[in-house]
Amino acid sequence: MAILNLPPKPAPTAEGLPLEIWTLICLAETSNSYTVSFILDSSSLCSLARASRTIYNKTRDGFERHVYFRPKFSLTSWSIDRLVEISNDARLKKYVKELEFGPEQVNWRLEETLRHRTKKVTEAMVQWNARLEMQESTSWPVWPVVRLPNGRRKALDLQWTSADGQQDWTEKYGAAYRSACTAQYVHTDVLFKAIARLPNLRKIILDNRPVGPSYEHLLGTYIRPSIRTREIGRMIGAHEIALQSDNAPDGASWVSKFSVDGLVFVQPGKELELMSCFFCCSMTRLASEILFELVVTAVEPESPH
Repeated sequence: MAILNLPPKPAPTAEGLPLEIWTLICLAETSNSYTVSFILDSSSLCSLARASRTIYNKTRDGFERHVYFRPKFSLTSWSIDRLVEISNDARLKKYVKELEFGPEQVNWRLEETLRHRTKKVTEAMVQWNARLEMQESTSWPVWPVVRLPNGRRKALDLQWTSADGQQDWTEKYGAAYRSACTAQYVHTDVLFKAIARLPNLRKIILDNRPVGPSYEHLLGTYIRPSIRTREIGRMIGAHEIALQSDNAPDGASWVSKFSVDGLVFVQPGKELELMSCFFCCSMTRLASEILFELVVTAVEPESPH
């Protein structure tokens, strides 16, 4: 009887895994209290896809299902434009199971604030949320404020770190900033028509938690920005706004420190605006077309210090 000499079995490799297994890996999830979370985040998936062309090709479908499972948008035209694009794509729109909306909006008073940053903010101009001990105009600390030894509060001044900082920023980004302010508002009819075109949508999440490194220590967690927030931030030169506050007086204690994230992207009590938007008359029409669950996340820091 003839004996077949078969070649040795090749060692298993990641590239040898079938596409179906890679899709399961990309979509492996862990549940939390209000939504689905994936074990691998988008950054990890990107690193995985760059390992080789073979792995890229095998993870592409799983990657897209992962990314478009719960995309996050702000209620601005450039972000909602992307939602419209997805809702008009016959393949991608089927992947959307949850929609998340964040609070970012370009501060239409930013240029004015930067121009007059040397004008002292008097105590009379600082209104307070008694419970949070923060400025009432926002749920989050933006301006540097201290408590003096006598118990009174004082808003500190801000200065550019370089003498030409204001002029340089205005010359490079002033026109783009003004354009962003006037072009950021979205028609609710466009928004709701896009949502209605998502056949597998089952949940809408309204998340008013502020976005940016300045807030992460308050929340103790990373809050992902809405689609195109970083792109707009770069376009209007947020990365080149370098300000510093006056020194706190002797014996004073910080109540809130300056946040460039909160200055560039206004994020004040946005849960109220988000709620009013989603519970307008268009909501009634939308609910008759597609059934979904609504989740509102409105978390505030326990302490402003």
